[in-house]
Amino acid sequence: MSAENAVPHRLRADGRQPDHEFDDPSEMLFRRIRSGSWPISNDNLHFLIDVPTTSVARERYCEQPADVLYTDKSRKATGVVGWRVGDVPAVVEEKASKVFLRVVHCPENDFYPHAEIRCVAEPDSVTPFKPDKESRLRIRRTMSLLAMLLIEPR
Repeated sequence: MSAENAVPHRLRADGRQPDHEFDDPSEMLFRRIRSGSWPISNDNLHFLIDVPTTSVARERYCEQPADVLYTDKSRKATGVVGWRVGDVPAVVEEKASKVFLRVVHCPENDFYPHAEIRCVAEPDSVTPFKPDKESRLRIRRTMSLLAMLLIEPR
């Protein structure tokens, strides 16, 4: 990785422990997107939301939404979408099944802001759970409606 694309020191973990407090519902979660991922359609929902885990970056530990672009080693992502922590639904229901969503801070050595929006089987769990196909589609649709375009991909 060239020096100009290197992750800034301020974003590195450097021994910092995870911060499991998501007490500010207005805190943004940033996700990088590629060209062709916006505007959202049924054809590109899977690019926006990964199930059972969607990687995001916490606003609390970023200076700007574009900080999440440092994590794209391929350099193909040029846009950023975001969600407010308080907008992530606690549960998504599809027919008889319920899938709970949790935001979990799971810093990486090279990127402390890293977090995940996870599908879990129980409300107090943090273990990712892969729901059935219909529930995955419902989660993708629900989250896509809540997504805010912060930086348009080129």
